[in-house]
Amino acid sequence: MQRIVGNISGYHGVRGEIKIYPLVDDPEFFKKFKTLNIDSKSYTPVSIRFHKDFVLVCLKDIVSLDQAQKLSGYVSADLDEELLDNEFYISDLIGIKVFDQNNNEIGMVSNYSKVGQKLLFIRLFDKFNAKGELLVPFVEEYIISVSPNEKKLQINLTEELLELCL
Repeated sequence: MQRIVGNISGYHGVRGEIKIYPLVDDPEFFKKFKTLNIDSKSYTPVSIRFHKDFVLVCLKDIVSLDQAQKLSGYVSADLDEELLDNEFYISDLIGIKVFDQNNNEIGMVSNYSKVGQKLLFIRLFDKFNAKGELLVPFVEEYIISVSPNEKKLQINLTEELLELCL
């Protein structure tokens, strides 16, 4: 099954290497992928290496920086790992509805980051007049429940948390 496994975050060098921020628990998974899908096209990885928190990938037929810069967005691949009942893929969180502790819908998950502290990026509804996205630490203090099958995430929306994006 196709799952989001990363996000293109830049380019490296002049030979078309792309820099991917991995959205999987273990970046070593990238070595198992026979194809990577970007912008609805399939690409064959020629080389994969790791640098800091990123995966650097050379793709077949992408041989210049100009070609690489035309690629953007999420990277998906076939990922058929068996999950436990309480586990889910990060890609299952992106786009789901977000509700506060009173079960009021407040927005949707737009992205996820695991650099440093794991964070969810939540795009709030216009009525909040937010200057940016709400960043919610992915910890029990803020996350009440996650139901990827129901496309629902419930958070403890505190005043302090809300003030950070207003």
